[in-house]
This record gives sequence, structure tokens and C-alpha cells, in this order.
Amino acid sequence: MRYSSLLVTLALSGVVTSSTVQAAPKSALGAKPSTIKLSDADNRKTVTAKVGDKLEIRLISNASTGFGWVLENGAPKGLATLGTPLYLAAKTRMPGAPGVQVWHFKVMSRNLANLKLNYRRVWEKGQPPAKTWSVTVKVK
Repeated sequence: MRYSSLLVTLALSGVVTSSTVQAAPKSALGAKPSTIKLSDADNRKTVTAKVGDKLEIRLISNASTGFGWVLENGAPKGLATLGTPLYLAAKTRMPGAPGVQVWHFKVMSRNLANLKLNYRRVWEKGQPPAKTWSVTVKVK
């Protein structure tokens, strides 16, 4: 008899405890990190981000000509590269059609970061880039 009373008491206390536990409100946990998608159209713009956000940059590139987007001096302070850049070939079978080069970065700290990519052939040392792309990341 005592054993069954103990089981009932434990079971009821578990029900009461589990019903009173509540999830913390979203405002207490902070906002969920988001992915900010950027393209050729965002050249020379300023974007606002928060720590933990990711940047996805998609720029037109033509690897068949030897050109590609290069991050000359590494990621600026406050940003970290995520993996290596990807090249997505064009969906057409036409030779020489441009594809898209995709870069991923993560916002690591509050900072004003100036991210700059140069479009060049890596073997052409000392030559100015054919194009440049930049964005200023303002972290709040």
C-alpha cells in the first residue's frame, strides 16, 4: 500500500512540475541569427547585421576565362569565412557561359567591417583587378 501511494505521489509531482515549466520568451533568448543574401546589385552598399548572422554573397563569375573573385587580405575583423567559396556553373550547355561564385561569412563580433572582393586571374600578379565588389557590414 505504501509503495503504490509513493508511486502516485511521484507521478503527480512530475505532472505538476512539467506543467509549470515554461519556455523563456523569445525576447529573453535574443533574436534568431539570419542569413543576409547579397549579390552584384549590392556593390558598395552598407548592410546592417547582428552577431551570429551569416552573409551569403553570390557574384557572377566566369571560371572558363580564368577569372574568379578573390578575398585579397583575408576576412576583415569581425567576420569569419565559412568554408571555401563555391562555383556554380551555368545551367546552360553553352560553352563559356558565366556561373556564380558563392561566398559565406559569419558575423563574429560588433565591428564595422569593410568586405572587399577582387575579380581577377590569380596568376596575373601586379595587375589591377578587372572588377571590385565591396560591402560595409555594420554590426549592431
